[in-house]
Amino acid sequence: MKLICTAALLAASLLPTREVAAQCSQWDPFTTVAGGYIDHVASLETFCGTRLFVAGSFTSIAGVPSAGFARWDGLTWTDVSVGERVTALGNWDDSLVVATTSAGNVSHLWMRSFDASLGSWQFSPPIVGKIRAFERVEEPGGPALYVGGDFQSFGSVAAKYAVKYTAAGGWQALGESPRRPVFDLLAFDDGTGVRIYAGEEGCVEKWTGTQWRDVGPTNTSAYPLHIGLSVYDIGQGPELWCVRFFPVHPWFSQVVRWDGADWIVDKTFTGIQVRSMTVFDDGQGPMLHTVGEGNSTQRRRSPSGWSSFPANPGNSSAYADFFSACVMDDGHGPALWIGGTWGVGPTPGTWNALMPLRACVPSAPITFCQGQTTSEGCELSISRQGTPSASGPFSVALSGCSGQRSGGYFYGVSGPKPPYHPNAQVCMYGPFQRAGISNSAGTAGACDGVLQLDLAQFIATHPNALGQPAATGTMVWIQGWQRDVNSLGNGTVRYSNALRFTW
Repeated sequence: MKLICTAALLAASLLPTREVAAQCSQWDPFTTVAGGYIDHVASLETFCGTRLFVAGSFTSIAGVPSAGFARWDGLTWTDVSVGERVTALGNWDDSLVVATTSAGNVSHLWMRSFDASLGSWQFSPPIVGKIRAFERVEEPGGPALYVGGDFQSFGSVAAKYAVKYTAAGGWQALGESPRRPVFDLLAFDDGTGVRIYAGEEGCVEKWTGTQWRDVGPTNTSAYPLHIGLSVYDIGQGPELWCVRFFPVHPWFSQVVRWDGADWIVDKTFTGIQVRSMTVFDDGQGPMLHTVGEGNSTQRRRSPSGWSSFPANPGNSSAYADFFSACVMDDGHGPALWIGGTWGVGPTPGTWNALMPLRACVPSAPITFCQGQTTSEGCELSISRQGTPSASGPFSVALSGCSGQRSGGYFYGVSGPKPPYHPNAQVCMYGPFQRAGISNSAGTAGACDGVLQLDLAQFIATHPNALGQPAATGTMVWIQGWQRDVNSLGNGTVRYSNALRFTW
């Protein structure tokens, strides 16, 4: 199961006044669903910010009715269901690509552009069979989207198990078909350039651009299923990792890696059914994370070996049955977001939820939002000078200001406020603290003005300031602003992009 993860979302249970108190690799509050569970989690980054998409068998999420497919924009959940069960999620430029299946094992491929107008759903002709995986890759002729599954044909294209899409050529067969139905796809540079790898029934194959080639030996039966393709480095350079799932009694999974000549079984791993595998850095370095059925399956692999996830909230002995995992940064630092269920015994069903496992150490300073443009055509842009330090000095600079105009900064500690739309530029939740009001200097009518502020010194010299005292580990969000005039000649304010950092 392939997950597309880029950046920011806010869980529905995290309200605007949420305190930023994530601890080292611990679970944050989670969002519940009713009537079923979440089995797909993915995000799509557009110029409006990143949206989270979840799919499954649920009938509502965070109290919002949904027919099993919903979008989170940072403020509200919205039902975006298409009337069919989602089997795979992918992205193509500024569009979400969704595979669904209906009665009679007939699939559709839907595409929706999430630009300012939100676009509308477009779909392919009926496809016999299921679509299970997408992978986007940059090729010499431009980007290409690969699609895999157990389909026997793809609309009017005579393609079995795999097909390719490009803007110039549309849907295209690959010349020859994979050996078996495809369950996962991954782009990986094996030293000869980026190739598409397919996890299949009984084998893994590589598309060379002209033909499919076996990666290691092929099992003569349909088992095991090869899923969870990932790239991970245990100190020997990036290697291709994979989950082998044997769906015969008693069910079990293996984690294997390709060393260039053979598949090496990681014999220290034990698990029932691994459904997803992804790399996540929780502050202790990148680790390979597996999620699936059974508590023993929720594991993470560092170069030194395997360890268990931290105990889940509420009941450390609850039975875990997770379906999908996705890494993203919601503005409070990176987290591993997991869709699934916790139960109280071998029968799951107590909590069906979306759950974030928060990293130990916040990510590096980042800028987000889009700076507004002044009446002189100047785009306001914030940047940092030096490394954030509670003991100081630590300065921020607002460049691209209109010359000889006043401005300053405001900051908060309650988190970002998406969606980050160009026309809605207060990008943080309050309360706010204003700071550093001064004149931009420069030349009137030009864009050479600059506003600077030593934020560490400001906080240290203002005992009642928000965030006082500045403590190591505290996250701060800050934006700049400048006075301006609108088209009617009336006074107004323009905002810069925003900066997130951690003391």
